Amino acid sequence: MLHGKQLQDAKNGCADSVTLNSGKMEDMQELIGKKITGLRPITPQEREKLGWDPSSHSATAVLEIEGDILIFPSADDEGNDAGTLFGQDPKGDFYVWTQVPIK
Repeated sequence: MLHGKQLQDAKNGCADSVTLNSGKMEDMQELIGKKITGLRPITPQEREKLGWDPSSHSATAVLEIEGDILIFPSADDEGNDAGTLFGQDPKGDFYVWTQVPIK
């Protein structure tokens, strides 16, 4: 996850690169109880910082979580490219988010 200045640099296109930190699922306990404050498409600048093709038009969503945390899907656990969000509604129907609302 991106935090603080690293997050702001990625949003503003200021950082030369983003450091990817591997972690265990237990490390994500800080997310429990946090609110989702936004949902938006990933920016070309964010894609570039992550080493992903900035010209791609894939529907990669960014979940903005309180506390300046961003969460976005990756194509694999090595972060080789952006991914797509899948979800399930209360009736058990599955969905793929192919379009992300723009703020």
